[in-house]
Amino acid sequence: MKKGANSFVILILIAIVIFGGNAFWRQIDKWRFPWAYAVGGRPTLTGSWVGSLRTGTGLSRGVIIDMSLPGISGGPRPYRRTKYGTLEGTARTCDEAGQIRSFTVFGAPDTRDASRMHLGLTPVEKPAPQGLTPSNLKGLWDFANTLHMEAGFSFAKDGNVIVGADYPDTQRSATLHMTRGGPPEFAAVCARVKQGN
Repeated sequence: MKKGANSFVILILIAIVIFGGNAFWRQIDKWRFPWAYAVGGRPTLTGSWVGSLRTGTGLSRGVIIDMSLPGISGGPRPYRRTKYGTLEGTARTCDEAGQIRSFTVFGAPDTRDASRMHLGLTPVEKPAPQGLTPSNLKGLWDFANTLHMEAGFSFAKDGNVIVGADYPDTQRSATLHMTRGGPPEFAAVCARVKQGN
């Protein structure tokens, strides 16, 4: 066999090993984190969710979150080392003035089936715009199309993150019920928030 043919065969074998390895780890992922894969039409925690909340002082916010299970990092052992997996994504909120704020989302399920989870939110804009800012979410997934969350807040002022009695909405969480939805549903929620509903 010629040298060029040998090189071609080696490249084909390497491609098969890489593809087979990726397929193997994907199957492991499906077994370990069933909440992230829509096998047989099963609902997933991942995807886009929309809802609204009202703080203790009566401020309204519309919320959209888009979550995913991060891709497996490369290296000699492309295996997720977390017990229940991790979540990443983006979020946006809207307020009564029609202002939209964007966030990076990170977190993890607290159980193997992802029935409970916690998420952190970090403003994309640096420094964060002044005012009330969602900082964390904790909640329950019903294994279908509803999330029942509690949202915690901080207050951004002069580049600082503040919580305390002077900022009452930072002292208690707000209930956030979410259902599956995308940008059209978020726009509808924001229209209601702007109207004060």
